[in-house]
Amino acid sequence: MDDTYQGYINRVAPQTLAIAYEQQLINAQGSPKFDQGQPVPFPGFSVVTPIAADDPTNQNFYGHLTTVQGQVGEILGESFVAVPPESLHLTVADLIWDGPYQVLRRHNPDFEKQLCNCLQHSFADHQHQSGPYSGCQWQVLGLLVLPRSLGVVLVPQREADYEPILKVRRAIFQNPTLIGLGIEQQYRYTPTSPLVTSTQRSRSWQIRSELVNSWLLSMIAGLAMTQRF
Repeated sequence: MDDTYQGYINRVAPQTLAIAYEQQLINAQGSPKFDQGQPVPFPGFSVVTPIAADDPTNQNFYGHLTTVQGQVGEILGESFVAVPPESLHLTVADLIWDGPYQVLRRHNPDFEKQLCNCLQHSFADHQHQSGPYSGCQWQVLGLLVLPRSLGVVLVPQREADYEPILKVRRAIFQNPTLIGLGIEQQYRYTPTSPLVTSTQRSRSWQIRSELVNSWLLSMIAGLAMTQRF
């Protein structure tokens, strides 16, 4: 993750501009989470905020996103599947998934248990060093085009809101036990809330994505969520 708030803003802001979509769309492809449009198992571990169904503080935020999500899905067509509204969330850290996850599980039958214990220690250390959880607010900046999905990218409302998530990610990835388990740090982190997932590569949304982004911003510009880290 970027070491400074300004560094983060400078990196992610250009990703939400229409000019950035051309390169992003070149790499667009179907998600391995689907086979012929049907969901398939996709094992792995990620650290996320409470999903919408378990997050009463941010019901207004997720309610707006659900509305936007449905209309984005209508614009983009059948090649995209909406993330279940009750499962909307903010990803804090993607740890390991798919092939690498399967390999580690085969070589270490206790991998999942050890990973969960490792994360518990990371969170306990983070809380001990940071004191009581403090609320921080992140707001929607724009649409983010990823190789296999579309989501909204979030930015801190204030510089002080950036520090808590930076600290919790450091607590996770700088844990020597995590490194010993074979999980590498994901340095380039962009807080996103996924809206729809691609089931197949499609050019039909290449032109529409610019329209979606313009319309999206008019709908939810400045929409904010509060999290406690």
